[in-house]
Amino acid sequence: MPQARAVFMPENNKKKSSADGKTVAAKRKTRLQVMVSQEDKDRADALFQSLGMDTGTAINTFIKQSIRERRMPFQLTLVGEEEREFEEAIRIAEAEPTLHGGSAQDMKNLTAEL
Repeated sequence: MPQARAVFMPENNKKKSSADGKTVAAKRKTRLQVMVSQEDKDRADALFQSLGMDTGTAINTFIKQSIRERRMPFQLTLVGEEEREFEEAIRIAEAEPTLHGGSAQDMKNLTAEL
């Protein structure tokens, strides 16, 4: 199970000047540490680099989008082994020529009736 820990970093709580010269309080920053496999980290780093950002920026984007939408910014689903096998059978049937006189859509309709 990944572990996360927030660490208060007081050096990031300094006052900053805005473009109009006014002094504004900087937002406090905390460090978020998450344990992931080295393989997942490397793959994520490569993906985010190809999108023009580092992993930290991608994680911050995910957090801000989650807050903005007040939900996960993608749909979470549970797919069991039976559903995976069925989806694979549909994918194969759609890719292969029709042998049974019907189409892949006919097979979907038939299974929906069951």
